[in-house]
Amino acid sequence: MKIKNYLLIICFIFLFINIVDAQTIDQSRKERIDFGYVLSVKDISTEPNYLVPGSPGKLKIVFENQADFPLYDLRVEVNLSDQVLFLNDISTKKVHTLKAGETVEIIYDIIALRDADEGVYDSKLNFVYLNHVGTERAENNNFGMAVKAVPKIFAQIEETELNTGNSIGITTIRFVNNNVGDIKFLTVELLESPDYKILSPSIEYIGDLDSDDFDSVDFRIRLTTNKNEINMPVKVNYKDTLNEEYSENLNLTLNLKNSEEAGNSNILFRWYTILIIVIILALLFYFYRRHRIKKAKHHHLHH
Repeated sequence: MKIKNYLLIICFIFLFINIVDAQTIDQSRKERIDFGYVLSVKDISTEPNYLVPGSPGKLKIVFENQADFPLYDLRVEVNLSDQVLFLNDISTKKVHTLKAGETVEIIYDIIALRDADEGVYDSKLNFVYLNHVGTERAENNNFGMAVKAVPKIFAQIEETELNTGNSIGITTIRFVNNNVGDIKFLTVELLESPDYKILSPSIEYIGDLDSDDFDSVDFRIRLTTNKNEINMPVKVNYKDTLNEEYSENLNLTLNLKNSEEAGNSNILFRWYTILIIVIILALLFYFYRRHRIKKAKHHHLHH
């Protein structure tokens, strides 16, 4: 019985503390409202949710008058970071009257700099208004705005050792980040297909891929079909600079040359290589001979 009594006493104590705390909070809010601090910031957002470098956007701030009396002469001022500017707009805006319980949305036209680094930038919100007895009230707040672009990855087959006469070889796939957003932790996976057997590891880690950058990976495969064109599905996983995860499936087409075309291409490549080497050697020999002749003439004139 003693244990039960102790438990009941503890429960009553906790209940009493909660009631006191609630009354303290309510009293604090009431005093604040009575004193005239009645304008609340209900929401701060951007459109789009992430500002894209070099692209315009909007900053939206929603205020609510939580009092049962009107407010007057609301002046709102926003101080942006040095990576975001107002676009044909001003930093300070005014609202003449805000009725009891009324909300108002203040909208700014903004733009992130084209070369702005991706990240979250601190901005400041200051607002001043007159309460029901004409007393001025001022409040200051900080908020963050995110700047980033949705990454966009492009893949293409760079080269292959495979042809209709050679069923085993390496195929190189190039991955390109062709958007302004950087890519982190890029992992690529060559998926299974009835047209080939993967002989190398099917997953390769690339890591970071900055905007307008590229990297390549090699996969060794064995063909199991006689088709001249096969589909190579690839899965990519990566994160953006704010660590949001992305996953995409890309379908690549591998066109296979016949062995004669591949052989002709290789022969043509070898002939081009030999020709370039011959031209370089000829130029070196020409400049060497020219230098020797000038040196001989100079020596003859001095003797």
